[in-house]
Amino acid sequence: AMAASCPMVVPAWKSRRRCVVAVVALVLSSASRGAVGQAEYKTLADVPMGCYSYGYQYTPEMPNITGQPFTETSAMLCQQRCVATPGCATFGYWTTNQECWLGGPDSVMVVSQSLGAITGPAHCSTAAHQCGSIPGPGFPGATPAESRAAWQVGQQPANLQCWPRKPTGFPATCQSHTAIILQDTLTGWPGHCEGLMKITNLGDSETCQSRCFGTPLCGVWAVENTTSGDGTLTCWQGMFGQNCYDTSNGLSPPEGAFFRSQRVMHGTFRVLMNTANMQIKNLTKAFGIEMHPDWKEGAKACRMTCLSYLLCQFWQYSSVYGCWVEDDMSATIAYPLVNDGTEMNVGSYSALTVKAGEYIQHTCKAGVKEPLPTDPPYMVHTGGTTRHPAVPKYGVIETTLSPTEKIEVRQDEPFPLWATMLICVTVALCLGVVGAAVWMTMLDADKMGTMGMTSAPAKGLPGMLAGTGMGARLGGSRAQSFDSQASQSAPLVGGGGGGLLGFGHTTYQNLHFGAGGHGGYPPGPYGQQGMQHHIPGYHPAMGAQQGLTRDTLMQYAHHGRGY
Repeated sequence: AMAASCPMVVPAWKSRRRCVVAVVALVLSSASRGAVGQAEYKTLADVPMGCYSYGYQYTPEMPNITGQPFTETSAMLCQQRCVATPGCATFGYWTTNQECWLGGPDSVMVVSQSLGAITGPAHCSTAAHQCGSIPGPGFPGATPAESRAAWQVGQQPANLQCWPRKPTGFPATCQSHTAIILQDTLTGWPGHCEGLMKITNLGDSETCQSRCFGTPLCGVWAVENTTSGDGTLTCWQGMFGQNCYDTSNGLSPPEGAFFRSQRVMHGTFRVLMNTANMQIKNLTKAFGIEMHPDWKEGAKACRMTCLSYLLCQFWQYSSVYGCWVEDDMSATIAYPLVNDGTEMNVGSYSALTVKAGEYIQHTCKAGVKEPLPTDPPYMVHTGGTTRHPAVPKYGVIETTLSPTEKIEVRQDEPFPLWATMLICVTVALCLGVVGAAVWMTMLDADKMGTMGMTSAPAKGLPGMLAGTGMGARLGGSRAQSFDSQASQSAPLVGGGGGGLLGFGHTTYQNLHFGAGGHGGYPPGPYGQQGMQHHIPGYHPAMGAQQGLTRDTLMQYAHHGRGY
C-alpha cells in the first residue's frame, strides 16, 4: 500500500513532502484500526454491545501507575488511556467524579460499590462474545474463580451488558423488537398489579400503551377511569408489578368500571441456564401459589414476570413458596454466582420445591423492525375496548436455544413438608424435656444446699444458651431460611438490610394502590438480605449521596432524560 502511494521517482520536493505526509497518515490510520476504533466512539451509544459493563468494576488496579486515578471526561477517553498504557487490559470509569482507573490482565470484574461505574476491556470485540457465550457444566462453581472459568470468555456476563444504550448510557429502546405483549386483560390476565406509578405527562399523540412500548423500563401498563374522580382515564406504569393476581392490594377498579392492562417484554432474550432444583438467594417474591393450583401455569406466569422486567436475570417458581424473581432494587444476587451453600444451594428441601427456573440474558437481536401491537383508540363510555387479535394467555416466547438445548423442568418430589414439621416438633419436645430435667436438677440442688449439703452451683447455663444462639431462637426471632415463608400470611413491606444504597433502610412508599411491595420480601429462602447497591447501568444525575427509587428511574425514563 505504501509503495503504491509513493512512486520511486518524485519530480518535486513538494511531492516528496506530500508523500511523507501520506505515509504517516496511513501508518496512523492502521494503528487506529488496530485499536478497534476506540477513537471513533463519540458517545456510549456508539460502543458495541457487550463491550462495556455498567455498575461493575475490575479489581485489582494496576500497581505503580503514576497519576492514577486519572481524570477523564468520558469512558471512551479512559479506554484510550488504557490502550496507550503498556500492560493495561481493563479500565474503569466513574461518571460521578470522572475518575479513570486501569487494570492489568489479572484483574477480575466484580459489582461496584459506588455509583456511576462503567468498565470494559482495552479493546472492544465486534464479535460481542459476551452476547453469545453459554456457561459450561462447571457453572456455578464452588468459588468465584471456578464460576468465571466455566465461561468461554472467562467471566459471567454483567446485567444488561448486551443491551443498547443512549448516548448518556441509559438503556435505549430496542428498535428491532420494541415491545411484545406477554399477558393481557383481554385474554384473562387479572392485571391487578402493585407497585405501579401514575404517569401524568402523556403527550397529545401518546397513549399509556404507546408510552410503555417506547420505555424499556416499563414492564406493565394499565389505564382505569375510577381514580380521576371525573371518569377520565388515568395511566399507570411499573417496572414489572407484583401480586398481579391479588385484588386486595393492587389496581382493583369496581365492577363495571373501565380497566385495561398488559404485561410487555422489550427486546429479546437468551436462556443461559436451567435453575430448577436449586435455590438462589436474594430473589424477590412476585406472587404466591394461591392463584395457580397447577404449578406449571404458575411457572409460565413467573417467567413472564421476569421477561417483562429489564433488570431481571433470574426467576424461580416453587410449588410451595410461589414465584421469585431478581429485583436488584431490593437485594443483590452474588456475582459471579457461586454454589457455596450460602448464595445458592442444591439438595435442600427449599431447592427441591423449585419446579422451574431460568437464568436469562436480555438482548436486542438485530433484524427487521417488528410492528407495534398497539390498540385502537379507547371507547371508555362503552365499558370496553375494540379487541385486537387475541394474545395467548402467556404469550408466545421463543428462545435462541436449539431443540436439543430446550429447558426440561425436573419434577423430583421434595421431602414432605409434614415430615419436616414433625421432625421439628419432635426435636423441640426433646429440648423441652432436657430443659425441664436440668431445671429440676437445679431446684433439687438448691434444696439440698439448704439442708447443709454441698454441691457445685449451676453456673453458666444462660450463657450456654446465648453462646449457641438458642436463646435468640427460643425468644421467637425469625429464622433467615426459606421455610420461614410457610408461616407468613402476607409479604413484608419495604427493604431490610442496608437500604438501596446502604444509607439505612429503603422503603418504597409510592404504591398508589395498597401497601404491597417494591422492596418487600420475606427473609426466607430467597429473601436473605444481602449487600445493597445501585442498579446496573444507571448513573444518578442527582449525585452519589441520593438513592435511586423506582419512581426516580421511571421519571427519568418518562421525561426523556438519562443518566
